[in-house]
Amino acid sequence: MFKKNKKLIAAAIVLAAITVWLVINSRSGTVREELRDFAVQDTAAITKIFLADRSGRTAELEREGNRWRLNKKYYARKDAIKVLMETLKKVSVRSMVAKSTYNTIIKELSTSGIKCEVYMNGKTKPDKVIYVGSETPDSKGTFMMLENSSVPFITEIPGFEGYLTPRFFLGEMEWREKTIFDFPYNEIRSVQSVYNPDSARSFRINFISDKDFSVSSPVTGQKILHPDTAVVVNYLSQFTNLNFEFFDFMMKQNQKDSMLRIPPVCTFNITGKDGKETRVKFYNIQVTPFTLASTDTTGEASKYDVDRLYAFINNDKELVGVQIFAFGKIFRTFRDFDADRKKTSAGPR
Repeated sequence: MFKKNKKLIAAAIVLAAITVWLVINSRSGTVREELRDFAVQDTAAITKIFLADRSGRTAELEREGNRWRLNKKYYARKDAIKVLMETLKKVSVRSMVAKSTYNTIIKELSTSGIKCEVYMNGKTKPDKVIYVGSETPDSKGTFMMLENSSVPFITEIPGFEGYLTPRFFLGEMEWREKTIFDFPYNEIRSVQSVYNPDSARSFRINFISDKDFSVSSPVTGQKILHPDTAVVVNYLSQFTNLNFEFFDFMMKQNQKDSMLRIPPVCTFNITGKDGKETRVKFYNIQVTPFTLASTDTTGEASKYDVDRLYAFINNDKELVGVQIFAFGKIFRTFRDFDADRKKTSAGPR
């Protein structure tokens, strides 16, 4: 009798355990809703996002009007912010994790997961803390868990084929906005471009009113008597969303210092109506065996890369690469703005 009762009790315990697990893992589920509520419905109310991992890497994103400040130093990429906000708004639970992988997923989330703190309406305490893990074996789901929960889930964005982990990246260089110039034309007070060695091409445009500008040479002081208003307005409209292509991490600091001792091929100084000045120095990039474009439009070998330029930004602290295709439109010359002269094309060299 004792052995029979013992077997019945064991069977009841196993059956109860199986029943509990099936209930927990059902799509309707009995897990408290707040433990599976990953989405942030009102992303417009998010004022700060803090990302961190166990290795000590962090990224702090704080809203400043319609832009986001990264680590209190740089502006964050608008496209990356948009994707992250979309993710926080649309993420939903696909299912709970399988019993066989529960311990593995819990360990992964606690040791190598990315912690995402979401702050709303300027609060100093996060409204939601999400631990973001790796992808599922089918690469269509992402393991996530909320803080103060021991229940991990497989999450997804309905209609999106892929996993979400790459959207929660931490690298400062990845998050940084690559904008060099982003000025609406009516927010520009002045633009000055100085060329070397052909200084006669240099010019300075001063904004007087919507249809009134002065154009002069910063080298000789000569003024254009009849500036072509349409050309000037069109030109000043080109200084929006001009981004660099890459950071140069290969050049050593002593090489950068040597470059700065050489006159740049062109220096731009733009002053906004707020009085802030942006200065950028452009340099030719010498052709190497790895240069993709080493010949000019006539097929002749070129000494310099015909597609790219170096640019020193942030008060000469950083060296980046820009595409001439994108920046060529701002390399105009003094005579281009003269209504009494025929317009000419120009390049930085």
